[in-house]
Amino acid sequence: FPGLSVGEALVELGVPLSEVRYVGGDRLEATVYPRAGFEFTRVELAGLQRSMTLRNARIPLVVLRARTRIAELIGRSGTKAVLAMGGYVTIPAALAARKRHIAFFNAEQNAEAGLANRVTARWAQETFVAFPDTGGIPHGSWVGNPVRKEFWSFDR
Repeated sequence: FPGLSVGEALVELGVPLSEVRYVGGDRLEATVYPRAGFEFTRVELAGLQRSMTLRNARIPLVVLRARTRIAELIGRSGTKAVLAMGGYVTIPAALAARKRHIAFFNAEQNAEAGLANRVTARWAQETFVAFPDTGGIPHGSWVGNPVRKEFWSFDR
């Protein structure tokens, strides 16, 4: 979970734990972030099916509802910036940041950018990439992959 690494680093740098929030669906992240002490807001999400299917017809409504919920959270919490880590939540998060006129950043952990990060990279103030030549992100800032501190502290 690179997003967890970023949150832990922000707290280590002095950002109060209560000011680092995560938003996502009902997958594993819905338990991982709260277990680590971070606030997590669940929104309904849906992924685009690559083949033509009626399930894709509901995606605009799901994205709009998620964007509205995230924008409300941003307004209530006084959020100053959004960092999207890719995946289904990225597009509604980017749209919410634009609606609230706050900074939006995204991060791509893979060698080939996912669809959501490719779409939102044009709206981002900056896109952080794990590899110097990440495909689909022509002007990304190469920072590597966020790694949790515990990864580096092991016994031999």
